[in-house]
Amino acid sequence: MRGRNQRQDRGLVLGQLVATSPASVGQRFVTTGLAEAATPDAVAAAASRIAVFRVEPA
Repeated sequence: MRGRNQRQDRGLVLGQLVATSPASVGQRFVTTGLAEAATPDAVAAAASRIAVFRVEPA
């Protein structure tokens, strides 16, 4: 069950990233073939193909 929650969280994070960033961020997912469209929903739907890393301050 934890894996499913992580995938859902990944989709939410990626969708929010696209919604709050310049258009070029969403477009990058399209030009690299990871998402169908440069929209928050399309990028969230492609979450299983997109690596997400957590960066914490040192």
